[in-house]
Amino acid sequence: MQSNKKSIFSFFQIDAERQLLVPFAENGLNATFTGLFSDVVIEWIDLQPLLITRPSSTFLCRVNGDSMKDERLQDGDIVIVDKSLPLQDGKKVIVWIAQEQGWTVKRLLMKDGLVYLLPANSNLKPYLVNTDDIFWGVVTWILHKE
Repeated sequence: MQSNKKSIFSFFQIDAERQLLVPFAENGLNATFTGLFSDVVIEWIDLQPLLITRPSSTFLCRVNGDSMKDERLQDGDIVIVDKSLPLQDGKKVIVWIAQEQGWTVKRLLMKDGLVYLLPANSNLKPYLVNTDDIFWGVVTWILHKE
């Protein structure tokens, strides 16, 4: 499960009392220049209820490394992780890998009674989860800067 960079995560807990207000175009934006902004109504929405359904079990984590780059999860991205969600085949998960003494984010594969973590980087191999590894939570959103 080696990568080019050591996986170091920064964890941030959610402040359930704080709003995250951003401008929002209810009717969408026209992708062409014709009529651009002529019929756009801007209002303010709070992103917290949209992105975070369970504040007490939700954390933000900054990703470090390139093990998921082929799924556009890049070094420096922030993932929103819900610890209360059950593990589900095919979902991205945050896991403490005991052998490496570090955190990782990978896609979960449950097959023939075994559990694997799948990287999205052709230079890396799948990892067979063992009993010392700890599942932290399920990724619900990825905040990615273009």
